Amino acid sequence: MADHGEASGGPHADMSIWMMNKPVKHSRPFFPLLLIAVLLACGAAPAFAAQTAKDVKKPVAARVSADDEARRLNIMDIDEVRIGMRGYGLTVFNGAKIEPFELEVISVNRQQAPGRASFWIVSDDPRLELSGPVMGMSGSPIYLWEKGEEKELGEGGRLAGAFAFGYMGVRRCYAGITPIAEMLRAADRTPRLADLENRRPVLTGRPDPRPAIQLMIDTAQRQTGNVQPWRANSLIEALDQAMGSIDSPTRRDPLPAPPAGLAGQDGHVQRLMMPVAFENAEIARMFAPLLEPHGLMAVSGAGATTGLPPLDIDPDSIKLEPGSMVTIPFAFGDLSLAASGTVTHIMPDGRVLAFGHGMDGIGDTEMPMSTGFVHFIVPRYQGSFKLSGSAQMQGAILRDESTAVIGKPGLNLKTSPLEVEVHIPGQPVRTFNYQMLRNPNFIGQMLGLLVVRSAISEQGFPEENTVRLRGTLEFEGDEKVEIDTTTADASPMALMMAIAPFVNSLANNPFDQRLLTGAKLRVDVEPEIRYAAIIGARVDRRVVAPGENLVVRVGLRPFRAETIYRNLEIPIPQDLSEGSHTLVLASGESYLRRWQQLNPHRSLIRDSADLLDVIRNITRVRDDELIALLPHGPMGVAVDRTELPNLPGSRAAMLAPPSPERTVRAFRRSSETVFPMPFMVSGSVEVSFTVSRDAPPY
Repeated sequence: MADHGEASGGPHADMSIWMMNKPVKHSRPFFPLLLIAVLLACGAAPAFAAQTAKDVKKPVAARVSADDEARRLNIMDIDEVRIGMRGYGLTVFNGAKIEPFELEVISVNRQQAPGRASFWIVSDDPRLELSGPVMGMSGSPIYLWEKGEEKELGEGGRLAGAFAFGYMGVRRCYAGITPIAEMLRAADRTPRLADLENRRPVLTGRPDPRPAIQLMIDTAQRQTGNVQPWRANSLIEALDQAMGSIDSPTRRDPLPAPPAGLAGQDGHVQRLMMPVAFENAEIARMFAPLLEPHGLMAVSGAGATTGLPPLDIDPDSIKLEPGSMVTIPFAFGDLSLAASGTVTHIMPDGRVLAFGHGMDGIGDTEMPMSTGFVHFIVPRYQGSFKLSGSAQMQGAILRDESTAVIGKPGLNLKTSPLEVEVHIPGQPVRTFNYQMLRNPNFIGQMLGLLVVRSAISEQGFPEENTVRLRGTLEFEGDEKVEIDTTTADASPMALMMAIAPFVNSLANNPFDQRLLTGAKLRVDVEPEIRYAAIIGARVDRRVVAPGENLVVRVGLRPFRAETIYRNLEIPIPQDLSEGSHTLVLASGESYLRRWQQLNPHRSLIRDSADLLDVIRNITRVRDDELIALLPHGPMGVAVDRTELPNLPGSRAAMLAPPSPERTVRAFRRSSETVFPMPFMVSGSVEVSFTVSRDAPPY
């Protein structure tokens, strides 16, 4: 049944929680009241009815169902498709011009999976003979003529489906087609505007940040080998305690090509991925493994990521229509990052059907939708692709299924601002500004990617370097996380590992979603390795009195330099018990590990507030500090996160027996003294001493 609660057309015809409509003053108040009454009588949602007469550009149009649209279009159902039928597809090969390409049906599969069908075409178009199926052609509409009714290329025919998957590395252009009827059924499940209010961004599957974080760790270590992601590992360990350990958190492939194949190998079918252009090959290779699980293909092309079309392309003239480019901008500003595909069909109420397959296939989603253009097609045996870009924002993708993505015009999504200031000797200070898509499935990776791209925009890191990343991450609820990391002999991936895991875990967790609302970061690159290992320590005296300072002489061996020694004064607490004690002098990594062992209850996560506390405990530890950790006092007991330092464990267990809703853990108090260092510190050492109230004065 048709739904009369939504409008069609331009940016003011749809009402959304993301749009800001300014009220219009009228000299006579009667007309707006009459308009509201009429809209309510027609079944309009209250939010839409509250718009003023100036905002309403067109009459309210009925929401068209899949069956109604199929009848109106006189589509060609899969049961009508026959081998040998000829027809054409529509796509953009260059610029924004939609051009036809010839094709012939060579196979029909009416039951490739439950409720799924497909058919195969071959194209002898000279452009596709050179390239084969092209990443970015996903969604190109396919029209078929009845036998004996063939017409001029690009004319007539019935819409049968969308270009969606194909064979790579073969000698002809074989492509698989998703039937249009299946895409129309996906459109039926597009959220109505009234349902968007107060809806949270949708997560991929069960909220669990660990697979994505582990993929980041694996990618960083595989590509560089020198990334030590101890902060990310500490976060995963805490999440394991909260959510239950998983044997091997790895990336998932939610939408294999129908039928499933091996991507990127000659002679194997694969779902056509959406190309995302980067300005250099290094970044494209770096982030390719992080994008592939979402159906995105990282490609490189100098100047292709600025978001500015060539001067002979008028962005205002580009429309979303069958065969045109449609892009999903993940970030824009000083850099544009967008996935590109093709429009299959525009429904009368303005909904856009595209791609012929999904991205994550998660159902309801929220991603921006833009017009696009093509620089040119890059033919490759491993998979040709369109080098393309975004033109103008048009609305939002609201539905992501295995057969299509569905967009609505006129909706504006929230974005998160990012400022990155880069300092490199010999280069002017550069400040980059971006807006990032506030999507929980992408925002962590995109933040890391944008910081990396900013840091190496003018030049790569020197062969010998020390890189410091510092700044503030802001999250929903006015929460902030401070970042300050130093990495010697750093790779660009080290920057991503310093921030992306925390953003990802807060956006994509089973407790309470906290999305990044903004970030301001600074990158300092020095052309030398500032690093030192702790090689030993000794105390100036073995016996000290409570309240005195213990002087420890620490040996540090800098990179390619002689050992240096520092005398560190450690305050001894007044209440430290008499007897033998052990002092630990540690790098940030070693200190955090020992501190977590002394305070296991501080890694307990029951909600997003606990998760924020765990993250802050991890990020407060700096790499360019030497920390003296002194455990002291008797063992205490913590019930959940509440500390009972003077209560015996047996008594605490009686008062609060452990249960799935409550934990009882022993902890031990400690004191810390922090010593800033001019280099990144690694390692740890222990020294022993005795506390006695009868110790001779120093």
